Amino acid sequence: MVDPHGRAVDSLRISITQRCDFNCFFCHEEGECDHAGEATAEEIEALASVAAEFGVKRVKLTGGEPLIREDVVDVVRRVAAHVEEVSMTTNGFHLAEKACELRDAGLRRVNVSLHSARPDVFWRITGSDALGRVREGIEEALRCGLSPVKLNMVVMEGVNSEEVHAMIDFSRELGAILQLIEYQPLERGAERWGSYYKDLRPLEEELEALS
Repeated sequence: MVDPHGRAVDSLRISITQRCDFNCFFCHEEGECDHAGEATAEEIEALASVAAEFGVKRVKLTGGEPLIREDVVDVVRRVAAHVEEVSMTTNGFHLAEKACELRDAGLRRVNVSLHSARPDVFWRITGSDALGRVREGIEEALRCGLSPVKLNMVVMEGVNSEEVHAMIDFSRELGAILQLIEYQPLERGAERWGSYYKDLRPLEEELEALS
């Protein structure tokens, strides 16, 4: 496959639902506005099969929250039959109960969207008090052999920007990898971009100097 610039790509992201049990105020919803209908497991497999014929070797399943789907294990199994690697981005809420089953179905690694390790900030961002449950999901994913487990932290000025070093320690403690992401002016995040955007370049330079 090739991207819009004519460059060859071997990976594909498939959003399998727009439903989510968190309510992050900046959610960009993968740039999608139409929440009507979801592809069936068979349709998702067909897409993966065709993509594989065009050279795609890696598929990342996203949402919304992919683990909301009752057939998510079947979706993973079907996609894994056609590509070399299946990964997933999740909020981690249902991960503890499904991690091993997903691994057995062919999931190789997960990215957990985790923007704070402080309960009050986690609540402010997600509208949920499920931080402990998310941590359990991360620990279970690692125990089940999903590797690496990456934590995606959207850094927001005045919200969690002072927590980066604590999140590095938190990730190290769990055995996960922290990924810092800049706030994007997309969908629900567009209105507050000017207030919450933080340029990560100075932070990257600071972390490089410490390494």
